[in-house]
Amino acid sequence: MVDGKEDDINKLPTYTFDRSQAFANLPEARIPVDKVTRRVFTKAGVLSEWLAWISPKLRGRIQSKIVKSQKAQPHLFHFSQKTFELLKAELKEHVPESCNITISHILLALVTETLFQAHAAVASRKSKKFLRIIKAKAKKDMLPMGIIFQTREQLKLASTEYIGNVLMPKIVLKPLCEMESSTTIESLAKGIIGFNKTVSAISAPLVASYMDMISSRPSSFTRPAMNFSFHKTAMTFVYDVMPDMYVADFGYGRPVWVSPIEPFRANAVLLLTGSNPNDGVDIFLSTFPETMDEILKNESWMSIVSKIY
Repeated sequence: MVDGKEDDINKLPTYTFDRSQAFANLPEARIPVDKVTRRVFTKAGVLSEWLAWISPKLRGRIQSKIVKSQKAQPHLFHFSQKTFELLKAELKEHVPESCNITISHILLALVTETLFQAHAAVASRKSKKFLRIIKAKAKKDMLPMGIIFQTREQLKLASTEYIGNVLMPKIVLKPLCEMESSTTIESLAKGIIGFNKTVSAISAPLVASYMDMISSRPSSFTRPAMNFSFHKTAMTFVYDVMPDMYVADFGYGRPVWVSPIEPFRANAVLLLTGSNPNDGVDIFLSTFPETMDEILKNESWMSIVSKIY
């Protein structure tokens, strides 16, 4: 152990996983959960109901088999602070002054476009009718997205010793026609403007309504999982950059490199603190192998990020 670290460990507070801390911080006010998210969490299905009531061990084994059956291929990319500043300067000319442009906003818009373009390229090879169908049904066809927000700040839990997650998924439907073309500054700006509305709507009263909803339906947690597991293009995006995993040094100093383990479900995106916490973020992206091949060939994507592995 590094000299002096033992004293630092002894000074750490006693943390708690008691979720009553989160419920105690809920406000009295409520804002209704949007119709799309509510439908996903409340629409019952035989499989989702069954999964909710079996043992956690069996449920975990089944979910692991579903993930493994997807044979998802993960890659880790880096989005540098320099690239972020350059893109932000360009985007400012295309969005209202009131529009926030953060790393998470940019990557949410960028990954959404890149991932769908890759899905479209794969599907177009398998069916020559694919692109024609998209154009004919553009107003109806939607890409389901689960944007997952960390709500500790909204519930004022950041200053407490509660360290459990208080995650809130927001289900969003994006028109496919908005993402079938190549990525440009204009398309990114349009995506950021739309996502700004989604992000700014996350408030303590909305989180309270969400927690009321899932608390009143014990099986609700398996419903979105089932919906997304069997949807070829549905994606999940963890909006907030995950806490710096490098601080978990176990007394031996800051690790050289930290990364999630595989397997991970297809079409999942995590934003991670990189080895240099002052130089942008790392992007953990997992999708189907053929889709990943298209992402790695996407010139717009690869000119913005660098591949770590």
